Amino acid sequence: MKNKYLLLILGILIIFSVNSLSAIVVHGNWENGNQFIEINDGENIGFNVNFYSMSPPMVINIKLYDSDYNLIYTFQNNHVVNDYGYFNTFNLGKSIYNSPGSYRVILQGSDNYPSADNYILHILVNPVIIPPETLKIISNPITQVDEGVIYNYQVIADGGILPYQFSLINAPNWLSINSQTGLITGRAPFVDGDTAFQIRLKVQDEAGDSVFQDYVLSVKNIIPPPEQEDPISPGTGSGVRFIPIDEYYFSRWINQFRSISPSDQSDEEGRIPLKSSEGIKLEEIVVWLMMLIILLLILLIVTYLIKDKTRKKNK
Repeated sequence: MKNKYLLLILGILIIFSVNSLSAIVVHGNWENGNQFIEINDGENIGFNVNFYSMSPPMVINIKLYDSDYNLIYTFQNNHVVNDYGYFNTFNLGKSIYNSPGSYRVILQGSDNYPSADNYILHILVNPVIIPPETLKIISNPITQVDEGVIYNYQVIADGGILPYQFSLINAPNWLSINSQTGLITGRAPFVDGDTAFQIRLKVQDEAGDSVFQDYVLSVKNIIPPPEQEDPISPGTGSGVRFIPIDEYYFSRWINQFRSISPSDQSDEEGRIPLKSSEGIKLEEIVVWLMMLIILLLILLIVTYLIKDKTRKKNK
């Protein structure tokens, strides 16, 4: 009787042992051996999976989900394994996860017992912050302009953080800069000779970083001053000397004070054509003479009529 009880107990233990060995076990790890890992955006990472069962076949699913459990990628979908174990390594790269964020790889398995198990691998993909390039001015300044001509220089900056702010730190008052576009413009003044102006400009980006550019702007004198007449010889009896009013005086004085009408068209270099410096024309003199003669005739006729009327009264 005792032997029967011993056999019954042994059979029960064997049944429980077989049942416990039949349960499927799922496990995995990243290539560093951990369940959690962080990588930078663009990097690749490998992970290992292990499935065990005493009751094959096993059905295996290995899928990648984002933090909201949206399916991103499927490594294995209802893959059937007719064996007691399944071991494999997979690679997770930029082409799979696409963008930074939190993800999880879910390993799921079931066998013929039936039993099921799952395991989750966690991964955090960090964004890569690329620092901006150093702010710099990449344009070369225009360092020469003719007097009376409009000066233009487009300042071009690169690097830093947009938008930029442009300003003139040191410049003559005839120059100005567009703070948004960086265009420096202004009409060069008339000068007695070539004149140099010190220019210093500043570019500042959104982060507050600044860069400066210094250069010398030369205004060229292109209209020579009038030639001096020979000195008057003493004893000639003449104390009057005529100095011609030439283009020099017109460009330096008349153009500065006369208003420019819309019909005045500048030439290719931006200079405004000078008005004629000629005196009164012959046609104008003839007209004035004719008007004077007519006026004299009228006066003679009026005088004759008055005298005639007076003589008749005296009679």
